[in-house]
Amino acid sequence: MAEPFVRLESALLSAIPLLNDFEIYPNPANNLLSIDLSEEQSLPESVIISDLTGRIFLYHSYDGSSFQSINISGLRAGIYHITLKFRSGCITKTFIKE
Repeated sequence: MAEPFVRLESALLSAIPLLNDFEIYPNPANNLLSIDLSEEQSLPESVIISDLTGRIFLYHSYDGSSFQSINISGLRAGIYHITLKFRSGCITKTFIKE
């Protein structure tokens, strides 16, 4: 007798197209890091900047527009992650602070 087939879909799969719609620049950056989101997607709830060990250096609520600049002048030179937290999950990209 055949086993019933069940198809499961992850909520994260629906977030995959967001990866193409989230840009950060310039990279490498000096004092300001710009976030540019596609107009078609939902806006994130918050932005987190952390180092490669996960230590958080900046956390703030997103201001409600598809474009935002973040002052990173207080960060030391190095490699960081920027994470956008959405209701459906998180998207993280890496940038370099000069």
